[in-house]
Amino acid sequence: MSAADVKIAAARGEADARRQQLLGTVEEIKLRLAPKTIAHDAWEGAKDKGSEVADNTITAVRQRPAVAAGVAAGVALLLARKPLISLVTGLFSDADRSEPHETEDEE
Repeated sequence: MSAADVKIAAARGEADARRQQLLGTVEEIKLRLAPKTIAHDAWEGAKDKGSEVADNTITAVRQRPAVAAGVAAGVALLLARKPLISLVTGLFSDADRSEPHETEDEE
């Protein structure tokens, strides 16, 4: 075997090793990008973030209960704004109906 044949054989061996390495990397990428893996990672991230937010919220409420009560009341008013507006407009429109109105015939 000549020196050139040895170099070619070594180059082929190196190419095969790099090809195997590349195929391993491609398989790893396939696993990471599989929809099941992405969904699982997203779910775990959301659970972790939700837990962190809940812990921070509990800490904030314990430190400032009056502010937390004010925020909760504000959110409740925001959520109930349509029924409250209907109630208030209903009260005023009922009051208008109970007062006698002059008509053109009565003048």
